[in-house]
Amino acid sequence: MIIEVASEEVELLPEKAAFWRTPQILLVADLHLGKAAAFRAAGIPIPEGDMQRDLERLSNLILKKEAKRCIVIGDFVHHSTGMGSETMQTIEKWLQSLPCPLDLVLGNHDRALKKVPHEEWKMAIHPLELFLKPFLFSHHPTNSSKGYVWSGHIHPQASVKIGNNFFRYPCFYLQEKGAILPAFSSFAGGCTVDPRQGKSYACLGGKVVAVN
Repeated sequence: MIIEVASEEVELLPEKAAFWRTPQILLVADLHLGKAAAFRAAGIPIPEGDMQRDLERLSNLILKKEAKRCIVIGDFVHHSTGMGSETMQTIEKWLQSLPCPLDLVLGNHDRALKKVPHEEWKMAIHPLELFLKPFLFSHHPTNSSKGYVWSGHIHPQASVKIGNNFFRYPCFYLQEKGAILPAFSSFAGGCTVDPRQGKSYACLGGKVVAVN
């Protein structure tokens, strides 16, 4: 699904990412790496594998779109209890393998990075926001006089009627002054968005579908 935002073409991808076409920048939000490990540390039996699969999905998407840059709009990691040595090594090895630079705009969950040695990670960290005209990238949805805001945080989902039943699917939620990306993580809940307040594009059946 290709849309025009602030006179720029942006491709909404069923893999729950957006691709800013002219500069070839891939946009994702809410990876929550180490979430399953954090749950296991709390005594909740969650199987391994989600994080590795998500990293592979993102790597494949970067290669598929020939992205020259990737911006993670917050919540790259989940919690310090999930940042054990194995998780840390997996993330570091993955970052080293990337074919393009990666930027991280810190989200609320990324405070976990204060407790683990990440200084050598191959990424540029932006504490509050990143501005690349005409877009501002901020983890929390907000309005800005600088430009159109791309954010994450709420894990938007759209309610879709199929037959006589309603189902919720991750979605891109576009409003007049900003857009919210779906959570890239395959292990994340979501918040159903109000169709009266914005336009929803659901990730459904391997494609992006306009819901309202």
